[in-house]
Amino acid sequence: LAGIRHEWQTWNNCGPATLAMYLSYFGSPLDQAAIGAVLRPFPDDKNVSPYELVDFARGQGYEAALLVNGNADLLRTLVSNGLPVLLETWHEPEPNDGLGHYRLLVGYDDAAQQWTLYDSYDAAGLVSADDYRGIRMGYQQLAAWWKVFNRTYVLVYPSDRAPQVAAILDDFGADAGRMWSDAEVRARAELALDGSDAFAWFNLGSSLVAQGRTGEAAAAFDQARSLGLPWRMLWYQFGPFEAYLAEGRTQDVLALADEVTRITDSIEEIYYWQARALLAQGDTDGARAAVQRALALAPGFAPAVELLAVLPPTG
Repeated sequence: LAGIRHEWQTWNNCGPATLAMYLSYFGSPLDQAAIGAVLRPFPDDKNVSPYELVDFARGQGYEAALLVNGNADLLRTLVSNGLPVLLETWHEPEPNDGLGHYRLLVGYDDAAQQWTLYDSYDAAGLVSADDYRGIRMGYQQLAAWWKVFNRTYVLVYPSDRAPQVAAILDDFGADAGRMWSDAEVRARAELALDGSDAFAWFNLGSSLVAQGRTGEAAAAFDQARSLGLPWRMLWYQFGPFEAYLAEGRTQDVLALADEVTRITDSIEEIYYWQARALLAQGDTDGARAAVQRALALAPGFAPAVELLAVLPPTG
């Protein structure tokens, strides 16, 4: 696909940069600075979650959807119908130094077994050294890095293309109503082949917690953690916090929050879950401090705003 304005990201800004590239395909003039000013008002914010990208796109008048459990055939179909796809993936420039990273899928080559992606950070595999036309990445590599995020993808499109998008998603059974149950089935199938697959266990937990089955989800997350996960994993995905809190495991929530905040204090979601756990333990003052920290990082973070509004008064 052509007609996309590429941007190299500024510090920690792959979410706004990738969304700016995506929206440029539909004629938007917004750049990563304009989007980042809304989504990352705190300059060291380590994570912009997919739902934030969706909310921003909708605020610009576009249709947008956040989905999981995508597959290669669906991606090919979307691209061949003139629809780029924003993917939440892993990126590991050095061993044991992986991080979450957004990429915009714009093309594919079945003969070469390669995707073409607009990437705000990674310059490996550039299509052209003279003018930016994306990078090429092997099917297997992208599959492995997309799996870390349960094959999460974001679709943005003008409203007049909504019937076309709905028809494509329906053909692939990719509607929001069944995606989590299908993701559960997929994770269980992967575990049947390899019970030591930590990412499959984590994806199983994410798929279960989304269905409200928090006891099973907590057990799946326990297994994933026991097998070993990348040290930045919980910078981006918060299912274990939700599952453990729902099961009354507040100390586990606090321990996980401490693990993250010892490394970085720039992720508002961590302080939100910390606040929820402290409140469940009866520590209202601690909960208030944690939720205020979340709002200092992201003043418009709706879950924290809602939690602060219901906290009992001090004193």
